[in-house]
Amino acid sequence: NFFIWEGVTEYLSSEAVESTFRFVVDVSAPGSLLAFTYTDRGLINGTKEFAGGRRLLALNRLGGEPYSFGLDPTTLRDHLAARGLDLLEDIAGEGYQERYFTPLGRVLSGNEYERVALARVRTDSARRPG
Repeated sequence: NFFIWEGVTEYLSSEAVESTFRFVVDVSAPGSLLAFTYTDRGLINGTKEFAGGRRLLALNRLGGEPYSFGLDPTTLRDHLAARGLDLLEDIAGEGYQERYFTPLGRVLSGNEYERVALARVRTDSARRPG
């Protein structure tokens, strides 16, 4: 299986995100892939500054769609491992742009707070760590 989960996690509750991770692991064969975007938690909780970040949060609040969920890139590998997923890649900013926008001729720029991760469902014996 290959799941693409793009532009959603930042609007969901923690419970909804965790439920989706569980679903992917529970219904997928070992080796299945999950590509998902997420927002750096530091932007949402105000512990990190990012170019254009405050403006984005304000516009989303005004539009009635405030960001409510983020992940910490420094702990993402462990976070996913505890849920039966192995992190294969996690990129942001320029790397995001080079990988996903430029080859398609898209004239968009990636921001350091917007990230894309690729994870693989672990083998059956390692899916649900004790």
